[in-house]
Amino acid sequence: MNDKSVQKFLQLSSVLTGFSLFELRASDCTEEFYETTQRQIGRENLEAFLANFADTTQADIDVSLANSFLGPIAKNIIRMWYVGNWVAMPDEWWAAHSSEIFAANSTFVVSSQAYKEGLVWKAADTHPMGSKSGGFGSWALPPAETK
Repeated sequence: MNDKSVQKFLQLSSVLTGFSLFELRASDCTEEFYETTQRQIGRENLEAFLANFADTTQADIDVSLANSFLGPIAKNIIRMWYVGNWVAMPDEWWAAHSSEIFAANSTFVVSSQAYKEGLVWKAADTHPMGSKSGGFGSWALPPAETK
């Protein structure tokens, strides 16, 4: 695994998700998400995707989300960070770009860690259902005031 590629993946993930590098690193999911993306779309496709974002701005992201090659990859990376899932690539994308890919085009939960560390829980200011509870009796206390 190329450390520069993982770092670029992390930086791009920060722009895509709106969370800081610190917050993403704290999840301890960066390498797992990088490897999952590479396994699902292929090394060459991931390298091409990352190369497309040499100097990433929000305008670049907005244009890329509409692009038939870049958009499905970017949307899956966002989804992975937020809910810990990889969603099967669109059939058109898969048919056009899957020549080097050996993984099945499927939807799956990346890992229990990915689910627990999903950004959706931070964004909603809550904890993942079935894990990381507030502690014994926390249900008896009213929720804290939100900002």
